[in-house]
Amino acid sequence: MKKRFCVFIFSLLLVTVAMPFIQGQVQAQTFALYAGRDCTTNTTAASTIDYAMSKYKDYSTFPGSGECWGFAETFNGLLAAENETKYYKGLKNTRNNFLKKCVGVKAGTHVRFGNSKEFNSWYGHSVVLLSVTEELIFWADNNYDRANTVRYYSGSLEDFFWMYGQYGYLTMVKQPAKYRTYAQPKVSSSVLLEEGGIRLTWLRTTKTNRYDVYRSYKKNGTYQRIAKTTSRTFTDRSVEMGKKAYYKIKAVKSSGSKYSSVVANTLRLATPVVTLERNGEAGTVTLSWHAVARADRYKIYRKIGEEKEKLVKTTTGLSYTGKLTDTEHTYRYRVKAVYDRNAEGNSKYSQAFYLYADLPLPTGLSGVLHDDENGSVTLSWNPVKGADCYDLYCCRSADGTYWLEATIEGKTTYFDSLRKPGQQYYYKIAARNSVTGARSQISSWYLI
Repeated sequence: MKKRFCVFIFSLLLVTVAMPFIQGQVQAQTFALYAGRDCTTNTTAASTIDYAMSKYKDYSTFPGSGECWGFAETFNGLLAAENETKYYKGLKNTRNNFLKKCVGVKAGTHVRFGNSKEFNSWYGHSVVLLSVTEELIFWADNNYDRANTVRYYSGSLEDFFWMYGQYGYLTMVKQPAKYRTYAQPKVSSSVLLEEGGIRLTWLRTTKTNRYDVYRSYKKNGTYQRIAKTTSRTFTDRSVEMGKKAYYKIKAVKSSGSKYSSVVANTLRLATPVVTLERNGEAGTVTLSWHAVARADRYKIYRKIGEEKEKLVKTTTGLSYTGKLTDTEHTYRYRVKAVYDRNAEGNSKYSQAFYLYADLPLPTGLSGVLHDDENGSVTLSWNPVKGADCYDLYCCRSADGTYWLEATIEGKTTYFDSLRKPGQQYYYKIAARNSVTGARSQISSWYLI
């Protein structure tokens, strides 16, 4: 069942990923940061974990039913030929109790938390334990921080209880007693963009001498053997970019070979990781990125306001500088890596950057004093193209702290009647577009 409040995700392994820290301690943990061999020394279990993590990818939607319970049962079912299941009544969910029951459990253990003293498969939360020591826990979960979304975590005992400590009781530990092998291979595939290949993982079959990997570019075409291996994983780095490849695995046995079903995937270029710098004085923006393996060139796209997105440059370089001249609309930039031999191998678009041109500095700020008891003044200035309002700042000394006196919309004059008689006032002004967020710098002071 899904938890009722939003949480975030823990990290360790001293690996930095681009996600925000929460409470100064927590950070996202993703599948790419560990594999089955990090969770267990049992090679059968390790390859099954790799298969499961490839089939049910991090941040993917779990296709089965039952939310957290269904995912935990599915994961456990892939690993366990037999289970030892223990139910607990009134066992409080404390750190000590969790360690007593779960340290050293086998990979694929299904644990159940709840707020009732007795086991209940309808109300509570299920977690798949991949490895538990006193120092480090690896686990998998579904439907925790996002609806029916698979996540893979690792962290300390404190990290684990930050997520699950609000449950009152530990009600079930369902641990594999024996790991499962299969009569024929079951294979899953994933794309390794940075490595430039398609990774295949499959489940261990019984009494198998080796595995042969076959590939075709047509589902019902001729399959060529591209590898022999005793492992249960293989990365195809010779696959053609942008072309859908079909794979099957043959388990070679003395008693007769068994083929897996066919899986398919397409390799494309990695998405460029783009950074942006702007030069306010020059009115320019510069996009930069690292080289993408096997990319022939890069395309930079720009969209201004509601106009159609345009290709503004194609380059073999790793940067682009453009002018920001339209002060009334928002700019959007993004970059794509290009594979000349097959457009299907082009990368996805990079992160989109939204920004606006700086407005020109208002000029002509001046004032006219009125002959009244407050010495009130009417200020005026020249209009700025693209501005729909102006922020007027005031102070009683040139180098003091200026306060926002007023925001003036739709006009270029302001009547200040709240002045104290006999005192000097210093004014500054900035132009702003309230729709795009574009603004100018603040002008120098004007004394009246």
